[in-house]
Amino acid sequence: MGRYENALSTLQVRTIIAAVALLDVDFTDKYIIEDNAFAVVNSLQKTFPEDFPIINSRRYIACALAACAKKGVQTNVLPVAEYIGMLSATKEDNESNLYDFGAFGDLYEVLIRCALVKVSNFYRSTALYVKPMGETDIISKKYGRLEVGHNGKTLTYGTLFDYMSGDYTGMIYGVFSKEDKKEVYRLCQEHEFRKAVEYVSSYSVLWTDKYQFQKDIDSLSRGKGITKKSGCIQVVYNESKYNTFVDALENGRFTSLYDLLNE
Repeated sequence: MGRYENALSTLQVRTIIAAVALLDVDFTDKYIIEDNAFAVVNSLQKTFPEDFPIINSRRYIACALAACAKKGVQTNVLPVAEYIGMLSATKEDNESNLYDFGAFGDLYEVLIRCALVKVSNFYRSTALYVKPMGETDIISKKYGRLEVGHNGKTLTYGTLFDYMSGDYTGMIYGVFSKEDKKEVYRLCQEHEFRKAVEYVSSYSVLWTDKYQFQKDIDSLSRGKGITKKSGCIQVVYNESKYNTFVDALENGRFTSLYDLLNE
């Protein structure tokens, strides 16, 4: 449900997942999931107080919620719409209260993966989870090995020799204002996740050649589109870049992912 290794240790994440796996519970709705997630965290903090200090309780709960929800979908007792609604609520809360700047990106990746799969396979649980760090976000027979990102995307595997270095061949990239993100969160939480998929797809573009992505982003407006920042390789994002990208979609310079998939 999220890249919690960025916030929690591997030991903490695996322990939470193991504790959830031991539960003999049907996770059929968010209330059961919430009750059990809180119970798991409370138990771990009592049993292993040094490993689960109170100060990070919200992060443990977020991870436990994810593990419970994932188990619910995998056992076919939790509806997908309910799951995505919970994912959205968790990510919105993480972004607002835990200053998790990758929260929307996690939701975005899930929605983009859902956009790419066939309708008959839309409810596969494997489409609903964020890939762990170090794994290619999407592997498609038709489009190749795809990295997914938005706004100020960090190119994790980039080097000073090759900004686009990494074991992926293409890129799906989109731009989203605060208002856009709020609308996507709302649609998901109101169980209109198909509309949320259409929304993010309309503001995204697929490049099967990652170097063409670099070329297009660099030439989209004045100033480099991809550069070194704070020791990382990042896509440059600001209000001007947002407007220019949207203009490119509206004037036909770029074809939106939504239009590509509906040709």
